[in-house]
Amino acid sequence: MPLLPPDLSGAEIAPSSADSQAGQPETSPPGDAVSNLGKWVAFLCQAEIPVSRSSVDELARLEQNEDNVTARDISGVILRDPMLTVRVLRYLQEYRRNSRGTEITTVGHAVMMLGITPFFRQFRDMKVVEDVLAERQHALEGFLGVVNRARHAALHAREWAALRHDIESDEVIIAALLHDVAEMLLWCLAPECAMQIAERMGQDKTLRSAIAQESVLGFRLIDLQLALVREWHLPALLRALMDDTHATVPRAHIVALAVALARHSANGWDDAALSDDYADIGKFLALSRHDVMARIHRVALTAIRRLDRHCELRSAAWLPPMPAAWAAAEWDGKGEDAAGRPVVVKRVAELLTVRASETLDFLEMLSLVLHGMHAGAGLDRVLFMAINDAHSKATARYVAGSREASRLQKLEIDLACPHVFSSLVANGTGIWYRVVARNELPSAVPVEISKVIGDNEFFAMAIPVDGNPIGLIYADGGCHRPVLEAGQYEEFQTLCLLLAKALKHEPRTGHFL
Repeated sequence: MPLLPPDLSGAEIAPSSADSQAGQPETSPPGDAVSNLGKWVAFLCQAEIPVSRSSVDELARLEQNEDNVTARDISGVILRDPMLTVRVLRYLQEYRRNSRGTEITTVGHAVMMLGITPFFRQFRDMKVVEDVLAERQHALEGFLGVVNRARHAALHAREWAALRHDIESDEVIIAALLHDVAEMLLWCLAPECAMQIAERMGQDKTLRSAIAQESVLGFRLIDLQLALVREWHLPALLRALMDDTHATVPRAHIVALAVALARHSANGWDDAALSDDYADIGKFLALSRHDVMARIHRVALTAIRRLDRHCELRSAAWLPPMPAAWAAAEWDGKGEDAAGRPVVVKRVAELLTVRASETLDFLEMLSLVLHGMHAGAGLDRVLFMAINDAHSKATARYVAGSREASRLQKLEIDLACPHVFSSLVANGTGIWYRVVARNELPSAVPVEISKVIGDNEFFAMAIPVDGNPIGLIYADGGCHRPVLEAGQYEEFQTLCLLLAKALKHEPRTGHFL
């Protein structure tokens, strides 16, 4: 019989507006919050924590070459997976229950303590989260969203800890990776509750996450998390680094800054909170704004490359803006108005022409182009779609622009059917799709695609490499600019053609597609 989460039936509370309209009252958790929190801690401590499929596959691959595997090899796999990290640390605490020695606070030390062969023997036949949530794709996407955010935060924490010459940076990395572990556990072990919280926050953009959590669970997730790490007997140092109330301590402050940056950038690189994040990071690390942006850009692209490598991109990834395209002064806002846009487009074009074949890889070039279209040509939603080898499907892969662009992140286009997109891919051309075209050729854009992109005018162009279309770029002005201008189309075309030309000299292009 499967282990079930605590019953949330009980006294009625005021329903949300959406539920009121549907005539479905909500219920709150029974009893007081402390009692209910205890039940959830007991439930989550008894449940088997599933890990990612890529972790299981990678550990199996390493075990086949066990004689040549090091603790560092294994810890590299563990530290990509928050769930596996928790399992390893919990098992180690049980393994050393009666030991009075120094606490083990890093995964590498944990593997060395256990031994390579005993480690593989202990961590075989683990549940896989993709199997557990196979029938709940929305929950799986929610879970992976939090996990990818945690991985992103951990990479930034690693970078900043190294800048501060932290000799035990893995402790900071683990704290950032596990900072939101309670939210991950909720998505994979009690997905209905996680979806209720997400729905309430989606209905009210001003609703704070802690309030949404209390309305569904009766307590905040941070309270559940702190109770869990105590119950798991995780090292006191890790518990302190994961607790934002200790953020005045430099190492805990690194974790808090990394988590905030990852959370805000997950909404897109135009999120209003990011400006304050950049300022806080620069102040803490004593770096200029441009240096902060350059480091963030490099780490963010590393995070995307890792997702690509492990085939874990389930929706288009937000590409970070590339600081090299703008002078330091322009990062303070001078390049964001209409007068500054031509400067941005010109700078992007220069970088693609002069440096593309020498120093930039595929993602760096694409970051330049997509953000050049957004910040330079004034296009609010810009999307790169990868085309499969059979040229039968285009899938959203990378996105840039305002938060509105999130609507495009899961776009797929069937290129086997005749329409405007299949035509431009077949002919290797571009298009400015205007209102007049929509009126004259109403079937040119399939209904299912129109439901995603809306009724805006848009630009689209195939990106060929040696005559083979590897992708297409779609761009529009969002809800604030439904009608586009000739100058914007000229800039869009220029950047697309420069990208296609630059990619001829990039041997690694296929790796990302």
